[in-house]
Amino acid sequence: MKCPETTNNGRIAVALGVTIALLAALSWSPPARTEQAEKAVANFEAEPKVQQMAEAYSLDMIDYAKKQFGIELNWSDESIRQIEQIADTLHKAYEKDRPPIDKIAPFYKMMGSYVGEVFRRNHGGEWGWVILEGNRFPGMQHKPSNLFWPWGKAQHRIVNGSEDNLWHYYAFLLRQDEPGTKQ
Repeated sequence: MKCPETTNNGRIAVALGVTIALLAALSWSPPARTEQAEKAVANFEAEPKVQQMAEAYSLDMIDYAKKQFGIELNWSDESIRQIEQIADTLHKAYEKDRPPIDKIAPFYKMMGSYVGEVFRRNHGGEWGWVILEGNRFPGMQHKPSNLFWPWGKAQHRIVNGSEDNLWHYYAFLLRQDEPGTKQ
């Protein structure tokens, strides 16, 4: 798997600068959203730097999708289906080469950031730190008890395959956003 090229406007450089400041916290692999994680007590701390990083990575995802796949992403809920198609291709490449997690990090950060940014732009929410079981990692909060971590889900999609389908994940998040849904 080759890393995405740096864009002319330097978005990866911005994300890299913020990432360097956050490396210690990012060394832990975030869990996928599971029933066990749902039952665990988690806290959330809003963090503008995580927001900036996610915005930069999501813009890189748009560039990467267009350049590598000819896909025009448009910030719509439906565009997550296209992210799932890209994730399937990345999973197949991962299965073939089995690169270390640090080599796939740019890909899951771009995909997860795009998924999170689409949700935030269309349904609200904010980026920050999710603290779960003593670990701290980038994630999102939408409504007080609705925490989720798109980077972790995107990482698991690349590694595990379709069992961690990003479109199904996003559809689940949308159902949580429906009026009358218990949080």
